[in-house]
Amino acid sequence: MMMKIKARNFLFYLTAFVSITQSLFAEDFRRAWKEDSDPSNFDASYVKNFYSLPREGTVKHFPWTSTFFPSSLGGIAYRPQTEETPFRYRSPSREEVMKMSLAERERLSPAEKYDIWLGRFDYPTVYYELGRTTPKDPDWAGLCHGWAPSAINFHEPRDVTLVSKDGIEVPFTSYDIKAYLSYYQGEHGENEAKFLGIRCNGSGRGISKFRPSCRGVNAGAFHVAVTNEIGIRKKSFVFDRDPSYQVWNQPAVSYTYKIVKEKKGRFIGSAKGTKKRVFIKMSLIYTDEVGDSDWAALSSRGLKNVDTISYYYRLELDKHGQILGGKWKSSMRPDFLWQQDRPTFSGYYGDIETIYRASLKQ
Repeated sequence: MMMKIKARNFLFYLTAFVSITQSLFAEDFRRAWKEDSDPSNFDASYVKNFYSLPREGTVKHFPWTSTFFPSSLGGIAYRPQTEETPFRYRSPSREEVMKMSLAERERLSPAEKYDIWLGRFDYPTVYYELGRTTPKDPDWAGLCHGWAPSAINFHEPRDVTLVSKDGIEVPFTSYDIKAYLSYYQGEHGENEAKFLGIRCNGSGRGISKFRPSCRGVNAGAFHVAVTNEIGIRKKSFVFDRDPSYQVWNQPAVSYTYKIVKEKKGRFIGSAKGTKKRVFIKMSLIYTDEVGDSDWAALSSRGLKNVDTISYYYRLELDKHGQILGGKWKSSMRPDFLWQQDRPTFSGYYGDIETIYRASLKQ
């Protein structure tokens, strides 16, 4: 009886392995990249000839650094100077704010300052953040999906003090204004985003070979997008640098790559029409976050906090040098790349535009 069970289990796993293997190879032979990784999702006019693409490039507008406004601290309702979370503090009344010194008002959270600016002492932004965040949120969760594109779309703001309609001087630091831009872009802006690849919904890197959503964006599509956007157009994009379940959105700054080796002919799993395989090592530099405790540094315009990530992959070329697809050789790979235009401010948060523009004049 035991022998039958073991044989049955063996046949089950063997059948599953063959099925997965056939599925992977069939997918590779059928198309160079899946629909979600088609570079046309970004732009159908991309140059795809490997020999016409630059080996290095840098963006024209350097994305500014910021915190990602962790949800576990209350998002933009966190008071960075006093390290108080909205889960514990009580926001001041109108009378209390009127009695505060400018230095005391500066220590309030970005959310409180914006509500005070509009004369809303019922603090709708603070209460929105209390509903959106909790102290139990994972430490990697926050507004990086708002910070990364806004760092690309907007110039870096400076500190500015403005007088509200109630005659109250409100000191907005660069940290505060970055919070507003990130918050609106990530939570309230309605601009659609363009994506290459999909998010990994697995719990670790070990399953990436078998779970379709954890294979990362196609390596060939990645190379086409990076070299066209940064190398030719000098424009940034956002990418998820973590290949696991966590999402770390980063704005790309520059890249450089070298050819490790070239091999003629196709290989099992290569895209149909492959005549040459080129193995690439790329270094991609991106703007990194800083901690909330660095709020003062964030008010110094021009702060650059960057990091580098290395990727190793192979490209598959046809006889003319056109990139047909590719495969990752390194465990590090981006889940997805994306772009989102600058939003139009409206409604309750329409005055973010006013504060932002005033800060640029400083």
